[in-house]
Amino acid sequence: MGRVGSVSVRKALHQKGVMAHHVHHLFCSNGEPGFGGPRWDELSTNVLDLTKTIKIITLIRDPVYRSLSSWLIQKKVPEMESWSLEQARQIFLREQRLKYTLSWFDKELSVLLGLDSLALLRSKPLKHKKHYRFVRDQYDVLVLRTSHLDKKAPVLSDFVGRNIEMVRHNVSANRPGFADQYSRLVEGISFSEELVKEVYSSKLVKAAFTDHEINEMESNWI
Repeated sequence: MGRVGSVSVRKALHQKGVMAHHVHHLFCSNGEPGFGGPRWDELSTNVLDLTKTIKIITLIRDPVYRSLSSWLIQKKVPEMESWSLEQARQIFLREQRLKYTLSWFDKELSVLLGLDSLALLRSKPLKHKKHYRFVRDQYDVLVLRTSHLDKKAPVLSDFVGRNIEMVRHNVSANRPGFADQYSRLVEGISFSEELVKEVYSSKLVKAAFTDHEINEMESNWI
């Protein structure tokens, strides 16, 4: 999904000559607006050699932070400046960005692999190692935690067979005034305890984060 550090991964791979396709939606046509990349029917028909192993890198981030980040990146600074925190919260909830975040693995990766990817991840040590790799048919899948991406260059290097160097890229850093409004809203918006508990008891969160991490994330939003 978008806003999880995928640009940093793509650029790190390209710098070492690794061909990588940057895709946010494999199947869903009604996902978040903005960049989506080629869909699976295009990739499988025109781009990929399906007789060979297909390597997939996907990332997981705090779902509320990811959803807010994805929502704000598509807004204009004057619009953001006009909002109170309560107005921003109501607009964000009305656009249902959390729904996209929490359902991405079920609607995208699980459909491709033909299995419940989150159930698999929850049964493995992703939450403790901050990454997990598995093979399903011709797919070799690496799942990374965004919060530990800077430390995962060796894991990426082993996955693609090149010496990968990770450097974070912020795609919105050069927008005048954006950083200030982004920080004001992300740091100031809070949600009901009921909503927060619902989000952080989801399959996505339970598969990727420890109980201690979940408690910390919940406390950021109540």
